[in-house]
Amino acid sequence: MVRTPTAELWPAILDAAGIVLEDVGAGAFTLRAVAKQADVSLQSIYNRFASKNDLLDEIANDGFIALTATLLEHDGIALSEFKDPIGNITEGLRRYREFTVDNAHVYSLMFDAPLPDFRVSDRTLGTAFGSLTVLVDAVANAQQASELIPGEPLDLAQRVWAAAHGVVRFELTQTGFIDDWAVHYTNTIATMIDGLRTKD
Repeated sequence: MVRTPTAELWPAILDAAGIVLEDVGAGAFTLRAVAKQADVSLQSIYNRFASKNDLLDEIANDGFIALTATLLEHDGIALSEFKDPIGNITEGLRRYREFTVDNAHVYSLMFDAPLPDFRVSDRTLGTAFGSLTVLVDAVANAQQASELIPGEPLDLAQRVWAAAHGVVRFELTQTGFIDDWAVHYTNTIATMIDGLRTKD
């Protein structure tokens, strides 16, 4: 076992935990497996995380931080560059799907409560709300531009997000008879937004 400098232990443990989670899933996830993957002692992990669930919660929290960063800027393009209010919403939701497909193992931990005794912490819920705020702000901007119907932006944003989440969840579990998930997702979002558009 190579001695890892203390300052590097935290990221090393999290990197190893992500690998183990992707390899075996939350059900078979153990701190012992993480310690082996990180090439550190089991005690080194317990010195930083009280339990397996604490480490899983840290992964979920980091997942929401990464999701928010992806929504705001992706491939060097800031979401704010999309000046069309509806285009801003649809681009953000496109990034949402791309993040979930690329990070399915973390996404499941963030949203699915894959273990009977696991729930994300209040801190992580707060981080999750930060991700949702990106969509809430986009909806509010579209309302100010008279593109979407009046109403509480959080309520409208959650309606759209529920549709997006549902399609992504079906895609990850391959539920349904869809030939092209990207097209199906785009069409679902367009239908949802059209239903919320202001009528002439």
